[in-house]
Amino acid sequence: MRLSPLVFCSLLGLSLLFSCKNDLPPEDLTFPPAKANFAFYLDSYMDSVLEADRIPGLAVGVVKDNRIAWNTGYGLANVAEGIPVDLRTRFMMGEAADVVVTVAVLQMLAEKGYTLNTDINTLLPQPIRHAHFPQAVINVRMLLSHTSGFQDEDVLLASLYGAGDASQRLRDFVGDYFRPSGAYYSLDNFSADRPGKTFAYARVNMALAAYLVEAVTGIEFDLYCKTRMFSQLGYSSVSWFFNDLQPEKIAVPYLLQGSSFAAQPFYGYPMYPSGQLRISLEYLSRFMLALLQNGAYGDQHLISGDMVRHIQEIQYPFASGEQALGWRYESLDGRNLLGMRGSDAGVSTRFFLEPDRAQGVILLANATLPDSVLDDIMIKVLETSDAL
Repeated sequence: MRLSPLVFCSLLGLSLLFSCKNDLPPEDLTFPPAKANFAFYLDSYMDSVLEADRIPGLAVGVVKDNRIAWNTGYGLANVAEGIPVDLRTRFMMGEAADVVVTVAVLQMLAEKGYTLNTDINTLLPQPIRHAHFPQAVINVRMLLSHTSGFQDEDVLLASLYGAGDASQRLRDFVGDYFRPSGAYYSLDNFSADRPGKTFAYARVNMALAAYLVEAVTGIEFDLYCKTRMFSQLGYSSVSWFFNDLQPEKIAVPYLLQGSSFAAQPFYGYPMYPSGQLRISLEYLSRFMLALLQNGAYGDQHLISGDMVRHIQEIQYPFASGEQALGWRYESLDGRNLLGMRGSDAGVSTRFFLEPDRAQGVILLANATLPDSVLDDIMIKVLETSDAL
């Protein structure tokens, strides 16, 4: 479960008052737009939504027909300094970063000759076992499909948030959380269900999956992503860590305090692969395009077409009819979507493919928003994308 903004704010000693969504809908513009009027239509719609729903900044991307069809920024990345959102504004992804972690894990498995069914203890320097089922095998597939039996201890994870990057390394967090000698170890970190039987989303699954990459390759996960994924897509200034980026290039996270936006500090946590990636719309669109092209971007191949198909497959139908490999299916306005939604303090994101139509939508916002707000925007963007 994602840390709630209220929990996060209390940790920082903040007392915030959240305002409700404006009940007045944006102006009903002529729909659907002609192709020539697409930009005007969507720009007008987004401007009205930002005002009505109190969104400081938003980046919107559409990928279809083997191209990046639409990438635009709206509003402000930094309200106090008047810095606008553009294609290279770095937004924090929240749980939507799971899509990147999944690809990195699949890359590692292919490079090193392992499979999704490999026991995680084959890959780890020290074993990790389910406290209630110590003899049960937990494989990589279970981590990425959230059927491992590991679960988030929310109060503990909330306490690990802090301004700036966390000082604790990923491998040390893993040891503290999953091993009996660890500082964070508790029976509350494990569900009562045998591994492989029940679905329960947990951020710690993705953190452990990312650590498998470190354990097998000997390369820390953030550096692995830079050298094996981000560089192939021509990325620069994309990072899991705040200290690697220029602050003026990062969207400031905001919460509503009365009638104004309250800026939050740039924050981090040791289980950083579960949501801390800061990336621009421009670069995230390239990543989406590669996945819509069987894992290839230009002459670079992130993963094979077979692995892309694995991502799209329901892994344990008896546990969840929606959970694919690291990604989830959702039905929205009659559309079958595959991807992830993300949220955190001052973070609301969407990264979804529509496989049936070979297209996808990305939404990145620097505020904590109700699901209904981003869902409405995504529906409108998908409906309108037929004009592209």
